[in-house]
This record gives sequence, C-alpha cells and structure tokens, in this order.
Amino acid sequence: LKSEETVGIACLALGSQRSPKAVGILRAALPAARGRARLQLISALGNHRDAQSVGVLAEMARDADAAVAGAAVVALGKMTGESSGETVAALGKEARPATAWAVTEASLRRAEQLAAAGERESASAIYAELLRPSQPIHIQRGALAALLRLDQDGGEQRILLLKALANAKSPEERQAIELAVKKVTEAIKTQQSATGEAGNK
Repeated sequence: LKSEETVGIACLALGSQRSPKAVGILRAALPAARGRARLQLISALGNHRDAQSVGVLAEMARDADAAVAGAAVVALGKMTGESSGETVAALGKEARPATAWAVTEASLRRAEQLAAAGERESASAIYAELLRPSQPIHIQRGALAALLRLDQDGGEQRILLLKALANAKSPEERQAIELAVKKVTEAIKTQQSATGEAGNK
C-alpha cells in the first residue's frame, strides 16, 4: 500500500474483502499515502462505505490538491450514513469550483440512495437543489425527471405548472406561477412526510 506500483493491486485485493480488518488496513494506510496511492485508497474506502473514514475524507475534500479533494467528495457520496450526507451538503454550500463536479456526483448518488430507502422528502430536497441554473443542463434535466418520479401524482401538477411558467407572458404572470410551483412543492413534501410517518407506524 505504500508503493504506487503495487497499491492498485493491494486496494483491489482488500476491496474484495468485506471485513473490518481489510477496511482497517486501508484506513490506516491513508494518512501517509501520497500521489496515486492516496487516490486509490480514497476510492477503496468509498467503495467499502467505511463510516469511520468520514472525518478524514471530509478533511481531504478540502485539500489543495483538486484530484484528492474530488476523489474524497465522490467517496463520501458513496456512503449511506447521515454524517457523510451532511458533509456533502456542507461542501455544496462552500461552492468550490475545483470540486463542483464531484459534489454534484456525490449529491446525485446520495439522492438515489435516499429515494431507494423510501426517504422521498430528503431525496426531493437534494434534487431540487440540483435544479439551480448553475448546474449543467443535463444535471437539471436528470434532477427534474427524478423529482417527477418521486411525486405522488407522477409529476402531473408540476409538469402543468412548468409548462405554464414557460409560456408566461409577463413578469406578474411568471411570479404568480412561481408561487404556485412553490405551493405545490410544499404540498408534495407534506404529503411525502405523512406517507413516511404512516409507513413507520
């Protein structure tokens, strides 16, 4: 694990072993690793979804080396714990251009995990953030499609309002429709919360 020539093979071997001992070896090797070895160790820990690595990965996500920072953010996105999710959300608010792509990838992965786990409201909140104009158009389209799938009515209300918004002929009309979109979104969140609470009883 200390050599760039052999770290890839070592990470592959340890990565296939779903055991605390294997993860512990990878985790212990990370602080001293440099260059390609560090990147591969970060990736391996992300694949293992090692909750104990969240702290050190959060630090590396702010590393001056953009490759290291990006790899750490992506690794955090692979994890399912609340702590890793909060870290990715915090990184998104910091708006670091060098790791913006990684934060988007991690956010998408996190939203997919939440949706699969039935946490529709939390997943919807992440997808809504990915609709911002600063995001690439393909990300916005993917996030919107995911939101429509999560809506209880299959997205019918949201689609109608978005069509109306696109055809708005005045600032006043646009403002009124945007308010309606906001109300529908809030209603969907309330409905999702109620559904989740009912399912937990």
